[in-house]
Amino acid sequence: MKKKIKLISKPLLSSAALKSMGKEFDDPDYLPRNLPLSAEEKQWVARSFPKRAVGRPKRGKGCKRVLVSMEKGLLQQADAFARTHKMTRSQLIARGLSLAMSA
Repeated sequence: MKKKIKLISKPLLSSAALKSMGKEFDDPDYLPRNLPLSAEEKQWVARSFPKRAVGRPKRGKGCKRVLVSMEKGLLQQADAFARTHKMTRSQLIARGLSLAMSA
């Protein structure tokens, strides 16, 4: 047989005490204090959140976007070729340029 748990129905603080505790937050110009971190807290933050590089990882010397004009039919053929060979359009164009320059 389970024991019944009595719930406390009385508030722990009076309504006047609750109102006085939150008065500072009623001010529309209220700004919370930003306390400086202690040395120990700074070390914890540095360990917990190491600085990481932002964005995609670089390949080679990095990437540069270029605008290339191409005939629509050729572009469709290139996209179909890239799809069947499981590569992106950029990878196909880069490979083609490498082959053209090495010959």
